[in-house]
This record gives sequence, C-alpha cells and structure tokens, in this order.
Amino acid sequence: MAEQKPEKSSAKAAPESVRVGVRLRPFVAYEVGQKQCLTISGNVVSVSPDVECTHKARDFAFDCAMDSTSSREADFVDQSKCYKLMAERMVDHVLRGYSSCLFCYGQTGTGKTTTIMGKVEPLEEQGLLLRLMSDLFDNVARMRSEGAGVQCKVQMLEVYNEKIKDLLVPPARDFQEKKALPEVHVHPKLGVYVKGVADEPVDSFDNCVQLIEYGNTMKTVAATAMNAKSSRAHTIFKLMVEKRGSDSQVISSEAYFVDLAGRENEKTTKAAGERLVELSFINRSLMWLKTR
Repeated sequence: MAEQKPEKSSAKAAPESVRVGVRLRPFVAYEVGQKQCLTISGNVVSVSPDVECTHKARDFAFDCAMDSTSSREADFVDQSKCYKLMAERMVDHVLRGYSSCLFCYGQTGTGKTTTIMGKVEPLEEQGLLLRLMSDLFDNVARMRSEGAGVQCKVQMLEVYNEKIKDLLVPPARDFQEKKALPEVHVHPKLGVYVKGVADEPVDSFDNCVQLIEYGNTMKTVAATAMNAKSSRAHTIFKLMVEKRGSDSQVISSEAYFVDLAGRENEKTTKAAGERLVELSFINRSLMWLKTR
C-alpha cells in the first residue's frame, strides 16, 4: 500500500510525501499446511532462506509493516490498526487542502480489496475507505456547525481491459440506450483527467456507503483458482472536498483510493478464455505502473 500527497514547504512534512507499507494476511483454505516464509520484526519483512535456497534470510524495510496473519499474536494488525497506520492522516490532509492517494498493489488473492473496502457490517471489518469516510464526515459535521460551508462529491471508476467504466451510472437497459464510455484526456495545465464521469454529491457517511455499495455491485469480478471473487479490473474511488470558511477562503482537495487488480500467473490461476484475456490486460497495466 502506498499513500502520496504534495510536499509542503516545511522540512517536517517531507517524510510523509510517500509512505509504503506491507500487510501479511492469514493463510486461506488452499494454503493450510504450508510453511510461513515471511516474518515481520518492527518495520522489516524477512524472507525465509528456504525460499531461495540460501543460508541467509533476505530483509526488506518499509515505512510500515503489518502482521495480520494471526489474531492470537500481540502485534496483530486488524482493520482499525491498519487504518491508523496507513490512512487516518489522510483526513487531515484532505481538510487542509492537500490531495492524497492510497493504492493497494499485490498478487491476486492477497487481501487488497479487504484492506481498502472491507465490509460495512460488522464495524470492525470496515476497510480503509469506509473508515476515512466516517472520520471525514464527523469533521464535516463539526465544521458546518461552526459556520463553514463544505461540499463533497465522489466518483467511482473501473478500468477493465483498458476501458473505463463509471460504476455509479446504471447500465443501459437496451441497445437503443447505449451510453458513451468515459474518456481520458491530457490537459497542458490540468494534467490527466477523465471526461464523461458523474460527480455524485454526498452529504453524509450513510449516503457515501450507499454509493460505494452500489458501485461494488457493478464491478467486474470472477472466480479463479486463486480467488473465488477475483477483481478483474482496477477500481478507483475519488473524493472531492471544497470548504468555504466565514472569511470566504476556499480550500479544495481530492483523495483517491485505488484497488488494483492483482497480478496473476497463468498456471496458478488456471485462467483460460475470457479470464486469460483479462489476465494479460491486468499484468500489462501493472507492468507499466511498475516502470513509472
């Protein structure tokens, strides 16, 4: 997982420009009985020497290393602790006018969607996005009670086989009602933007949850040998906030949550036909992300 925001002028803010964290999930059914090859100590992840037939473990340091393999361990990182470590600071960033982005990257079936989305109920299983929205609207309610005007809008997109789909727009009912797909444009000053996407106003956490749940039902998912509910596309959730104070000062910001489709191996996922086509698009797009 990585979070990014524009760097402030002060040196104090520099370490938060980019933060990279790693999270280990527990074994799933088909992995039971296998040997745990990754361990965490502090913010260092160690790979067992048995994996690469060496005599020494390989260590990798991160800004944040979260062990979610066993709830019986004292250092177990649940959804709440993961949020505090990786995403809670984004609430302050958004309200102060700094744009942020958090995305989850990893192999298929490693828990990216669970970490970002989670479940609405029970509360302890809510993911990073829902927890941020809950805290954000608590702050919005407070600011409105103090006389500030705050407007929030959201977008929810899917990138499937290099085509963009607006997850908050109902699908066409028939061929006569065919709708144009959103288009990516590059502006010399504004940069990359997507044209033809609905900006949905939201005024409460519950309102936001309704849109997220609807968007999730529109996502492209399918079963593979590695994941019964494998995301076949990248999902992008965009939050836009505009705050107008009593002094007429306007502060605007954006926050992005990106749930990347997992990198896949043809042999382990046993992909064929349409799933294989999706696999090629997923891996190619992740390769481009890696080289940027």
